[in-house]
Amino acid sequence: MIDREQLQARLARGEVIEACSLEGIDLQGLDLDGSIFRQVRWQGLDLHGMQLRDCLFEQCRFEDCDLRGASLEGGQFLSCHLERCSLAGAHLQRTLFNQSQVRACDFSACRLEQVQWLEGEVEAVEFSGGQLLQSSFSRTALAQLKLAGCQLERAGFHDLDLRAVQLAGARFAQCLFYRCDLRAMDLAGQVLDACLFTESHLDGARLNGCSLVRANFQGASLRGADLSEVRAEQALFAGADACAARLDASLLRQSLWPLAQLAGASFQGADLRQAVFQGCHGERAVFAGARLAHADFTRADLAGADFREAYCQRTVFHGANTQDSQWTGDEGVLWSDPELAAAELFSAERNAGGQA
Repeated sequence: MIDREQLQARLARGEVIEACSLEGIDLQGLDLDGSIFRQVRWQGLDLHGMQLRDCLFEQCRFEDCDLRGASLEGGQFLSCHLERCSLAGAHLQRTLFNQSQVRACDFSACRLEQVQWLEGEVEAVEFSGGQLLQSSFSRTALAQLKLAGCQLERAGFHDLDLRAVQLAGARFAQCLFYRCDLRAMDLAGQVLDACLFTESHLDGARLNGCSLVRANFQGASLRGADLSEVRAEQALFAGADACAARLDASLLRQSLWPLAQLAGASFQGADLRQAVFQGCHGERAVFAGARLAHADFTRADLAGADFREAYCQRTVFHGANTQDSQWTGDEGVLWSDPELAAAELFSAERNAGGQA
């Protein structure tokens, strides 16, 4: 055991505090900034409002501690365990949780800026009403996180299963979801403008009514997802798999779909003006009643697709496969792009000349 006077003396000498319990010690008023704690047990301690900046906690255990309003800027929690602790209103900036377990803790109304969670476990944690700014979770097991009312700005989620995270009611801005599992999740009506879902899995997810302006779904899987009535102008779906997805009545002006898999997808009544579908695979896709002015389907596979009542104006289908597709008429359709055809001919002749 160690008492307050012994602890204070050791801290004053800059010693590492290790292999002890601080249970029952009144820590209020002590200068703990920059201290190192190793294998220390923090049980039922009153740490509210305390300065714990730039501290290193290694293999420490925190249980039932009051850290409300505490300053934890620059702190590092390495292989630590935090359970049933209240950090409501605490200040965390450049704080690191590495290979740590955080369970049943309250981070509500916290401002977490540049906080990193690496290769640990975060379960039943409350973030409601807080801010996650430029913070990230990587290869961390997440379960029962509550983010209602939380503001997430430039936050990052890397290689995570998010299906047990409560995202409803959170506010996202320019967040990154890289290789995340969001299958069958209900995100309907969320504002996700400029968010990146690169190579993430959203099969069967509900995104209907979302705002996805300039969102990035490059390489993502959206098979059977509901994106009806979304607003996704200038969104990027390059190489995405959206087979059988629903995008009916969506605003998709200037969206980009090169090489996307769109077999059986439905864009009925969607606004696709100036959208680019070059080289996509849209067999049996439905574009009935869609607005396709200045859209580009160059080299797309559209066999069996439905274009009935679609509005076309200088809509390019150069080199596209439209076998067995359905049309009300082809007014406004450009079956060939003269400039592109000339460029392709020049390239072919140049290659032939080089081979000769």
